[in-house]
Order: sequence, then C-alpha cells, then structure tokens
Amino acid sequence: HDEKDEERPLAPPLTLLTLRMTKKTKSVPSLLHSPSCVLRLPPALISSRSPPPGACRPPAPLLGTGMRFLPLLLLALVACSPAIGDSCGSSADCSVNGDRICDLAYPGGYCTVGGCDSDTCPDGAICVEWRFTPDRTAATFCMKKCGGDGGCRNDQYACMGDDDPRLVDPETGSSIARVIDLDVDESNPPNYCVAVEADPLTL
Repeated sequence: HDEKDEERPLAPPLTLLTLRMTKKTKSVPSLLHSPSCVLRLPPALISSRSPPPGACRPPAPLLGTGMRFLPLLLLALVACSPAIGDSCGSSADCSVNGDRICDLAYPGGYCTVGGCDSDTCPDGAICVEWRFTPDRTAATFCMKKCGGDGGCRNDQYACMGDDDPRLVDPETGSSIARVIDLDVDESNPPNYCVAVEADPLTL
C-alpha cells in the first residue's frame, strides 16, 4: 500500500538530549537504577505519552503518600497536648512552645498561662485574677473550668467559685479570686479547679 497510509510515529525519536550518569555521579543517587543510566528527553516536553521501555525515570515520590496522613498526625498531637489544669513537673510538660507554665505551688503541678487577659485562655479554661486588692499584688492565671468536683483531676482539687468560703481572706472577709472573663453569665459565673490543700493566700 501507499507510504502515506503508513502509521507515522506520534513524536520524533527521543534524541534531543542524552544524559549519561555513571557510578561517579553522587548528586542524584536515587535516579541510578543501573551502573550506567541513560536519561532520554523528548525534543518538546509536551507529549503526554509515557517514556518508552528502557528510558530512565526517577522513582515515584513518597511525599505525596505521607502528606495524606499529616492531618491525622496533627490531630493526634493536638489531642495529646496537655490542657490547663493538667499535672506537670516542669513548664516543658505543659507546652513545648513556651506559652504555658507549670505552677508547682499546686500539688502535682498545674499547667496554666500566667498574665492572661479577659477571654484569652484556651478552650476549657477561664482567666482568674488573684489577690486583686491592692492592685499591686494582682496576678492573673488561666484556671480549668469545671461544673463540679468531678471535673477536676483528683480529690486534691475542688471546683470552686469566686464566692467559695475557701477563697475568702479571713482578715478582710473578701474573696481573693475573681473571674475576669467578659463572655460569662454573671448570674451563673463559672467555677474553676483549685487545690484543696494549698493555702489560697499563697497562690
């Protein structure tokens, strides 16, 4: 039959560039499938057809597979992160970022954030101002929010509110602690976990 009817190749022979790498090549060892590897590239890198058998190609990257599990890994790390009120032996136990401290005045340590402002504590915590009279002695800390003693980590802690008798200074008859968060129900202020055995006046 006529030569015009013969099937023509879809792309010119892959002869534009030939790169030969030997054992001496150390910069891209992952591309060496044999002591001598020939990488042939098409003249115009527009063909969607796969390289013919024998052409050298890099192995499939593993990063794409690993990235699929990254969200699960991050979720696990967040779930395992210490919360406000957790036990600790040092501030590193509370946060590797240095944004939380371990208050060792509490039995077993107490993960908290010092110097908090209104509505800035992490979820599940509230900002409490201690020893606010006079002003120069005031200090604020994030405390674990609770709805009852069962919400605190063990029997060394109790769920207290601003008006709890255990937080009242016997000399002044006033509470030494108060919640300063603005986003709270004033008719039903939140309670927080405080050590039962610790002297509130030293916290």
